[in-house]
Amino acid sequence: MSTAYAVAAVTAVLRTLLDQALKAHNVNAALGVSVNVSALPPDRVNSANAEPDQLNLFLHSVAQNPGWRNLGQPSRDSAGDRIASPPLALDLHYTLTAFGSKELFAEALLGHGMQALHEIPFLTRQRISDALQVNGASNAFDKALNVSLLADQLEQIKITPAPLTTDEISKLWTALQGRYRPTAAYIVTVVLIDSQRSSKTALPVLSRNIQPLPFAQLALDDVVDADDESAPILPGSNLRLRGHGLDAAKLVLFDDIDVTATVTKTAATEVLLTLTDPLPAGIRTGLVTARVAQPIPGFSNPNTGFTSNTIAFAIRPTVTATRLSVTNSTLNGIAVRSGDIQLTFATAVGADQDVNLLLNEKNPPANRAANAYRFDAPPGNGVISPATDTTATVVPYKNVVPGAYLVRAQVDGAESVLKLVAGKFSTPAVTI
Repeated sequence: MSTAYAVAAVTAVLRTLLDQALKAHNVNAALGVSVNVSALPPDRVNSANAEPDQLNLFLHSVAQNPGWRNLGQPSRDSAGDRIASPPLALDLHYTLTAFGSKELFAEALLGHGMQALHEIPFLTRQRISDALQVNGASNAFDKALNVSLLADQLEQIKITPAPLTTDEISKLWTALQGRYRPTAAYIVTVVLIDSQRSSKTALPVLSRNIQPLPFAQLALDDVVDADDESAPILPGSNLRLRGHGLDAAKLVLFDDIDVTATVTKTAATEVLLTLTDPLPAGIRTGLVTARVAQPIPGFSNPNTGFTSNTIAFAIRPTVTATRLSVTNSTLNGIAVRSGDIQLTFATAVGADQDVNLLLNEKNPPANRAANAYRFDAPPGNGVISPATDTTATVVPYKNVVPGAYLVRAQVDGAESVLKLVAGKFSTPAVTI
């Protein structure tokens, strides 16, 4: 691979080859003038006094090579660590412009320049080395070009004509803010610049563990209460995981936590287990993911082997409510109250979970609809570091019409369950 000086080295090599071609054809004598080859922006070539006799090679744009761009991808692993250092592969876009002090001089110079590039469709390693040695190493920049490693890169440098339409030429010279002169365009590809960033490599494989296993197509459809599939799932519920191919499952994972020890039955279309109360460490009320897996024997990682799709189900929280404070006020001529309500959860909620308080009027009068309110718990749910969860969260309420209210709590979208008495929702409730 080349260094970052390779781009300048390509221009220097092409300029040297063009200069050598003009000298080989004795163009100076034919035109009766001294012809120069430069690598400047075209607007800097014109002299204030006279038009020069000059060929100018200008790098007007650079693009990433599409063929090399995806080499070595992905360059980072899932943790963000660099595991590969793919080269920066560049295509160089040049214009070759001829300037002449007399009629037809510019055409003659452009013809010789195009002939030279036509006869050199690619740059051999020897040609690159010889061209870079022409200027010697008289200064630090020349030394940097000589050690750019351009001649040693994996792929050879190819020179291809690139026809420009009238519109493209017009836009190009407008951007250059120079007077148009006879111009030919070329693409030089590909320059490979080596990355200077280090990458992480794995240690050699010590042993190989190859095991033939029957393919297990595990699939989960849903998770329901085993006794009543319409019943809410609570800590302590018996669960039924429904799907197909489940008789091959060796592991049951909730939020990637192994709960296989609670399995009571495994069949092709279902897995039965008991959700412990309290919940297993690491599992909280709210939305929980479930999957089953058949790991490869000898590997502890459940992801090494066959695994089912992941589905989500809700473990509903259990909550009681206590009104802590109340303040009377008036809003639009209506008496309202504000204060705090403490939600006490049977299973702790985490500081990172979304907790909401839902209030619904318990016994509204017949002449109007029931009042209903929703309030958000404070950020962090009142958890004080270094603790990460809590069983009690104080939620402020505001501008609530006085009355008795049914209380529900939402934890990450999973709502607590209201108890029924005589076919009506009864508790938990608070009076405001």
